[in-house]
Amino acid sequence: MINLFRKGFKRLTILFSFIVVVSCAKNSDLVSYDTDQIRSSLSDEYNLRDLESSIEITESDELLLLVPDISLYSSIVEDREKITEYEYFYEMKEFNVPIVMTPRVERYLKYFTEKIPDVTQKWLDRANKYMYVVEDIFLEAELPSDLVALAFTESGFNNHAISRVGATGMWQFMPSTGRMYGMKNDFWVDERRDFEISSKSAARFLSDLYKRFDDWFLALAAYNAGPGRIHRASVKHKTDDFFKIASTRTLALETRDYVPKFIALLIIYKNYLKFGFEAPKSTPLFFSKISVDSQINLFWLAENLNIKFEDMIELNPSLKVGITPPVDSYALRVPYGRDKEAIDLLSKTDKSERLRYSIVNAKSGSNIKSIAKKYSVNLRKLKDLNCLDGNTILRTKPILLPISKYSNSDMDKGISKLLNKYTPKYYVVRSGDTFIAIANKHGMKTTSLKRLNPSIGNVHRLRIGQKIVIKSR
Repeated sequence: MINLFRKGFKRLTILFSFIVVVSCAKNSDLVSYDTDQIRSSLSDEYNLRDLESSIEITESDELLLLVPDISLYSSIVEDREKITEYEYFYEMKEFNVPIVMTPRVERYLKYFTEKIPDVTQKWLDRANKYMYVVEDIFLEAELPSDLVALAFTESGFNNHAISRVGATGMWQFMPSTGRMYGMKNDFWVDERRDFEISSKSAARFLSDLYKRFDDWFLALAAYNAGPGRIHRASVKHKTDDFFKIASTRTLALETRDYVPKFIALLIIYKNYLKFGFEAPKSTPLFFSKISVDSQINLFWLAENLNIKFEDMIELNPSLKVGITPPVDSYALRVPYGRDKEAIDLLSKTDKSERLRYSIVNAKSGSNIKSIAKKYSVNLRKLKDLNCLDGNTILRTKPILLPISKYSNSDMDKGISKLLNKYTPKYYVVRSGDTFIAIANKHGMKTTSLKRLNPSIGNVHRLRIGQKIVIKSR
């Protein structure tokens, strides 16, 4: 087997048993590898404690990787145009995006296959539900189909994944980027969680990034860090080679590790059986769509179609409270082949029966007791349904009012459980509290806490009884 080395490379202490290099997307060369060889090479003494310590349990109980403060980059691709010999193995796997093997890619291969294989298997299982949808969207956008593996890097194909800084959904869009690409986010929906809408936005975003940088490594890094930051780093180091830039500390370590993580997960995804993983247990998420012209309560619809409420939510993950938004036309997903039955059901019911609740728009500062009294609704039931702690409405929002003839405790609990995920959580200022102390108490940076509370002018002048937002969904 031919070993490839960059001249003068002194930091490498363990010889590669393989190197795979695929030219940039501008080039159609394809390279294969033998994953048995990869697994063998990964049994070395690499210390993975730095990676193990980078695991965080998110609010959605998902394992998301946070990169450790360590840099292990090879510059082996510095003279990639001078490398003319490749090792071809007996079974070829083709890629349509660049593949480069570096020590960091090896570490992530070892990590995902040997340290957290259960998590990786979970990702593979879940990905099978959405992969055909995402691949079709990317192919329609004329993107390399291998880019679908980026959703592993971002969220493990989890529509409900939330990062510490508020990036959400399968493609982890920040609110600002989501708005830039036309995704709605209000009381009723967060389209960053919709696997079709967000995938189309991700395809547009990736296309825009590639048009700007003309290099997939830089485009992927820009997806993580933003195009401005990658452009400045490229100008600073006078190169468009991601790995040259990544060998410095100009970019955050998260971004320097982003491309190696993607490469490792792509290799695993295209060879999961050879890495010892099982075929995905899940089946593709097939569905039909119906157009609805009034608000529909998914709990009611699921009950009448004899479908699990959870299955309807899985098909429509952008619906925050399990109720379609108040728009003239909304595309609602139902299990495949159940569209005619659903349309027939809707044609036989009126708007109030489909919604099962009345809705009032309460302004900031409104008193929930007054609302309960005005509409003759039990106060405790009203507060429980809408996940309200105090009696004052702190932010203008719709309030769901129970209707006695449609009363259903299971429905109320299901709707409330969903609503609770998106209800801001508050901390009431006590005597002796400081802004810094409140941030530390809840494991937050003061800048993050300030971002959640833009109305607070002077953080050094808090009032006893003042409510501070500590979590906003």
